[in-house]
Amino acid sequence: MASKSQARGTGKLTERDRFWLGHHEACQASGQTGKVYAKANRLSVHGFYQSAKRLRSLGALPPMATVAKRDAPARDTAVRFQKVGTLRAPVESPATRYRIRLPNGIQIEWAGPAEASELASVLRAVETAAR
Repeated sequence: MASKSQARGTGKLTERDRFWLGHHEACQASGQTGKVYAKANRLSVHGFYQSAKRLRSLGALPPMATVAKRDAPARDTAVRFQKVGTLRAPVESPATRYRIRLPNGIQIEWAGPAEASELASVLRAVETAAR
């Protein structure tokens, strides 16, 4: 009885091809990915995949598996966008505290959110008071 390798037409394989074929069969039996198997066995990952390509072209390895298209739902290839609602600024925690120390020694502290306009008027008042 012929082995798996002989049944797949490996009569014209070089010694190097047989080396890689043994590793590909061991990888498949291990259930590991090619990358994991190659690294675990101290093989070149690139060499491992290149040998698979060569062995497939010689008929020693089966063609790459493909997903059955008939079972997959039909997809429309048109690009579509979904409208997103208005984005809001993140809600600040009421416990958030802020502190500004000015070079003249004045310090401003507050907790919670601050509107830019309110902060600007506070800073103008501090600037006026410092004069």
